[in-house]
Amino acid sequence: MSPHLLYWLARRAYNAICRLTSDCIPSTLCVAAILWPSLAAAAADVQANPDVAAESLATTQDAPLPFAFADFSWMPGNAGAMDKPLSFGPVAGELRVDTAYHYSFANPQDDTLSGSSEAFRHGEVQLTQLGVGGDVNYGRVQARLMSQFGLYSQTTPRNDATPGRGQWRLDDALRYLSEAYGGYHFDVLHGLN
Repeated sequence: MSPHLLYWLARRAYNAICRLTSDCIPSTLCVAAILWPSLAAAAADVQANPDVAAESLATTQDAPLPFAFADFSWMPGNAGAMDKPLSFGPVAGELRVDTAYHYSFANPQDDTLSGSSEAFRHGEVQLTQLGVGGDVNYGRVQARLMSQFGLYSQTTPRNDATPGRGQWRLDDALRYLSEAYGGYHFDVLHGLN
């Protein structure tokens, strides 16, 4: 095991224990007692082979990539799938279909569920969102356009009465547009967008 990796693991364990306890001194002693044999072996290895230790340090510090230590595609807000079957050159198309079935034990007479921005009708299969759009990634330019059809485009703006004032009706101005943005990635400070 690399001594640098071992130090990183020890530091992470120390920080985790310090977050769990209010007093860091017993935590430090626990971490030191657990990791002492491995740390001693790593220190002896570094003293015996200083060239290998310097080489491993040089290779790990060449080009640090932010967030390259894990796969974050599962997180909300990320595209998720790495393979995109609707890709054509720099354009990656996307088709979203979201349906729902809601049942209310109150059995409303007109099948309308009120007071929610996610559940709309009782006892019906609903098309809540049908979205067509995609991403454009060309060089350092990034853009996304996504449409929105279905109950999200009709009932969610209806439930919000705040934009219903003035000359321009904000409740349905962007009704059929779910996402639209563009940006440029500057290659400084590990990625300034």
